[in-house]
Amino acid sequence: MYNIDLQYFGNINYIKNIVYKSNIEIHLYERCKKMSFANKTVIATANGTQLLTVPLRGGRDSKRLWKDTLISYHFDWQKYHLKALKTAYNRSPYFEHYYDDLSKIIERRFDYLFDLNLCTLGWIKKVLGIHCDIVIKHEVLDIPNNEPVCFIPFEDGGYNGEGKATNQVHFNLEQTTKFKPYWQVFKDRNGFIPNMSILDLLFNEGTHSSSFL
Repeated sequence: MYNIDLQYFGNINYIKNIVYKSNIEIHLYERCKKMSFANKTVIATANGTQLLTVPLRGGRDSKRLWKDTLISYHFDWQKYHLKALKTAYNRSPYFEHYYDDLSKIIERRFDYLFDLNLCTLGWIKKVLGIHCDIVIKHEVLDIPNNEPVCFIPFEDGGYNGEGKATNQVHFNLEQTTKFKPYWQVFKDRNGFIPNMSILDLLFNEGTHSSSFL
């Protein structure tokens, strides 16, 4: 049983590490952790990478449980995310194949981040044909502040957040994951940018995406 953090349209490395698992475990009562991608995802654009963030009420409180983490709607972030996706991927081969479904998910007004991320993961499972079972655990899981956290490293040239790898998960990787290059809309301008949001792979490779995981 793999214990994972829910991510907002998780990156390729995140999906790669669950795609062949029979069961994944998600803790509803886990505490918020800084430097995770629970409320953000990264896409490839004409100018490089762009971070899309789901705003949270009261910011990210390390004492708050994920089940209690509310999404903020003080500005229209859904419109901003959809516009960014359309600008970045409207020339991709599979844009029209996925955009309508994505619009319905992003435009839906979820109260809790946990529910939004669970919905995005369910959609990703469906379109990629991932057959693992998702088990929601209700026990309190509290990681001590001094416990080392595993970070998935990024290839050179990939998005590295604010100068460092910030994609936090509980399962360990022995070494940097090697990413199989695929076609990207702005590859001629920016080169191949690895470990983008799974949306980048889906928009560009569509039904062939599984072969790159």
